[in-house]
Amino acid sequence: MARVVAIPALLVLSLIPAFSQSPSVAYEITGKVLEFGSKSPLAAAEITLECYEGEATSSLTPKKLCGQAKSADDGSFRFTPSGPGSFRVQVSKEGFQSAPTTHQPLGTGLTFHLKPESPKRTLTFWLARPVRFSGILLDKDTQDPVKNHLIIANEFRYFRGVPGTSSGAAAITGADGRFTFPELSPGQYVFTVTQRFASAREIQNRPERSSTQDRLLAQFTEADLTATDLDYPVTIWPGGAGIDSAYPIRADSGADIDIGKIEIRKLPLFRLRLEIPDTVCPQSSTLSLHLRSLSNPSLGTSVGDIACGSTSLLRGLPSGAYRLEIMNPTAKAFAEFTIADRNASLTVPLERGVTVTGKFTAPDSTLPDPAQLTFYFRPLNWAIVNRPPAIDAQGRFRAENIAVRDYQILLNPPPSHYLAKLLYNGAPSDPNHLTLNPYAPSHSLELILGDKPAALEGSVIQSNQPIPSPWVVLCSWPLPQNLHVALKAAYGNSEGRFQFSGLPPGEYRAIAVLPELRDDLDRPYVLEQLLRAAPKITLAPSQSQSVELKPASIPGLQ
Repeated sequence: MARVVAIPALLVLSLIPAFSQSPSVAYEITGKVLEFGSKSPLAAAEITLECYEGEATSSLTPKKLCGQAKSADDGSFRFTPSGPGSFRVQVSKEGFQSAPTTHQPLGTGLTFHLKPESPKRTLTFWLARPVRFSGILLDKDTQDPVKNHLIIANEFRYFRGVPGTSSGAAAITGADGRFTFPELSPGQYVFTVTQRFASAREIQNRPERSSTQDRLLAQFTEADLTATDLDYPVTIWPGGAGIDSAYPIRADSGADIDIGKIEIRKLPLFRLRLEIPDTVCPQSSTLSLHLRSLSNPSLGTSVGDIACGSTSLLRGLPSGAYRLEIMNPTAKAFAEFTIADRNASLTVPLERGVTVTGKFTAPDSTLPDPAQLTFYFRPLNWAIVNRPPAIDAQGRFRAENIAVRDYQILLNPPPSHYLAKLLYNGAPSDPNHLTLNPYAPSHSLELILGDKPAALEGSVIQSNQPIPSPWVVLCSWPLPQNLHVALKAAYGNSEGRFQFSGLPPGEYRAIAVLPELRDDLDRPYVLEQLLRAAPKITLAPSQSQSVELKPASIPGLQ
C-alpha cells in the first residue's frame, strides 16, 4: 500500500492568512486520528483547518478554510499557523463516523485558540466504523425458529451505579429466525427479546409485527378473565433474565459479531383485571398507566391510556411482583401487586396527592425576583417529574397533587443566589433527598436562599497540555447520601477550562476524567473512590477559586 504523507507545512502555510506576527513564537497544531476501540492509527483521513475572523465566540463567527492535509500512516497531522488566533480542525474519512458521543462530545471537529503564551496544541480524534450483530432466535423446547419477533439491541451502561440500557435499534426475525443489526455504533450491547403483547402505541409504530396484540383491553368478556396465554416473556440476552444477570457484548469499531443462538421458552402469561373507581376524577377522563417489574426494574413500560371509572384487562404478565403508576394532572395512584400462578384482580382507587405549601426566604439579603426562580419536585425513583409550581410576588407557592414519596428539589435560582437550607415542616432536610411524611397533617417547605455564592474554575492539564472537553465532577463534602443525584458535572471547553458558579460556600471535592471515560464513573463505587482520594477544596462566601486538575485514572481501566 502506498504511503500517505501529510501535506508539507509550506503548502499549508500558503493557505493561512496573515496574523499579527510573533517572530519569536512558533505556532503549531499537531495531532493524531485513531480508530475507536483498537486505538489503531488511521491513515488518509481528511483534515481541514479553518481560521476564524477574530475570536471565535459561537458557531456563527465567520471563518474560512486555511489549511488541508491527510493523516500519515501513523495517523498524525501537522499545521503551522503563522500567528495566534481561533481555529477549528475537522476530521473525516470515508466509511467512518464520529466515535460514540459520550466518548467524544464534540464529534469530529474542535474549536480552540492559540495564544503567545500557549502557541502549541495537540489533538486526538477518534473515528469508528459501524458494527454489525447477527444471530438466530429459536424456541428452546422445539428448536424451531421464532419468526416475525421483535428484538431490540440496547447499549449497556451504568446509571448512578446501577446497570441499565439506553434506547436501541430494532430488528424483526425472518422466517428462519435470523436477525441482523447492520449499522450500530461501537459499544457494549445486550439484546432484549420482546413479547407479542405491547402497548397500542408500540403496535402502531411497528405495523410489520403482525402477531402483536394490545396488552390493555378496554372491552373483554368473562372468558377473557379466566383465560391465560402461553408466550415468550421479555428477557435480556446474554443472560436470559433481567438486566442484573445480563452480561454485555463489546463491539469495537468495524466488528462483525454473530452472537449465535438465543433460545427462548414459552411460559404462562397471566392477566390482571384492573378497576379504577371514579372517586376523585371525572368519569371517562384519561389516565396514563405505567407498569414496572419490581424483580426486574429495567423492564418497565408505558402501557397506555385508560378512562377513570373504567375496568380494563392487562395481559402478558409473567409470575412476579409489579408496580403500577396511574396518573393524570388531577389524580394519581400507586399500587404494588404480585402475580403467582393465576390471573389476578386489583382495584386501585385514585387519590389526590398532598398539597405542599411553602415560601422562599432570604434572611441575610433581598429576595430575588420570583420570576427568576423555578424549582421542581423530582422523584428519586422511577416516576414522572412534576410540573414546577407557580411562585407569587412574595416568593410563596402552592403545589397540588404531589405524591407522597422521596424527591430531589431541583432549584434554578439566578446567579446571585443559591439554596442555603431547606426546611420541611420546620426541620432541616436534605434537598437531594426530601422524604414527605405520609402521616403529617400538612406539608410545608421553606427554601432559604443565600446571596454570597462561591465559584470554582480551572483547567484540566496532562503533560503540560490541556485536555479538550474533559468531564469534570464537583461534589460537596462529606459525600451526600445520594451521591449521583447531588453532584454537579459538566464538560470543559476545548481548552480544558471549566467553571461552576452559584455554589453554596463549603468544602468540596473535584475530579476530572478524559471524555471517553465519562460513562465509567457510573460503575458501582468508582466515583466514590475517586472523590475520596481527591484533594480538599474549601470555598468561602463570595470566593472565586481557580484549580488545576489532572485526569484521574479509573481503577481497573488505566
